[in-house]
Amino acid sequence: MILSCPVGQISEQQTMCSGVRIFQYLPVHLYITFSRKSVAFSTPQSCSRINLHRMGHRFSVLNGDFSIPESAHNFTITALPNTDLWRIPTKDVFTAPILFVKEPLSKFKRVRVTVKVPGTRLYDQGGLVFILPGQPQRWIKAGIEYVDGVAKVGTVVTDRYSDWSLVSLQDPERGQVTVEMEKQGESLWVYMVDGDGKRSAMREVTWVYSGEHTEVMVGTYAARPTEGGSEPRELNVTFEQFILEGEE
Repeated sequence: MILSCPVGQISEQQTMCSGVRIFQYLPVHLYITFSRKSVAFSTPQSCSRINLHRMGHRFSVLNGDFSIPESAHNFTITALPNTDLWRIPTKDVFTAPILFVKEPLSKFKRVRVTVKVPGTRLYDQGGLVFILPGQPQRWIKAGIEYVDGVAKVGTVVTDRYSDWSLVSLQDPERGQVTVEMEKQGESLWVYMVDGDGKRSAMREVTWVYSGEHTEVMVGTYAARPTEGGSEPRELNVTFEQFILEGEE
């Protein structure tokens, strides 16, 4: 079945035909194809599409023992203390719980999510993660991270070692941000997205498409690197409107 809907008129009732709630408003006219297991969004001008299957059909868990949520609209990942994604000359830590999809790197186009981190400890964090399997493994993460008691937007790019950058939030008390990673030309760009959909570039990573990798593991993560401090012991990171877009 194909529906043609103007912007802002995609209802929950329509999207629930596939068992997946999707609340995504794009500045174009949308053609929505429903099947038993997926919803495909496309535009007349593009050959690409967004496939959002039921979470259990596509997602896998790494570094954790938790159930895969049933909907990409809203889900939570819980991190215990001493979990992180971080590599320096003296240690290589890759213990954060991750929910991911494994795809051919050549098919990846864009991923976006809204993440909320109720942080109370130094380096409490959560967001998107983009992993290139190999020896050594290379990865990029971006999302909320707490520094000096304030929520920031952190990006870490890890090739041989990790390097880290921070951007301030307009409303740090909410501890929430929408982040996006997108392939543009031969680079992977990392963006912060405001409430009006305006993107602000935070990083350009030039080595992702150098030809050394054929697969990507892309998804969401949560981490609580520090031990001790305030209660509760666990950090519950909430994600909304996860979108993964790939080429046909």
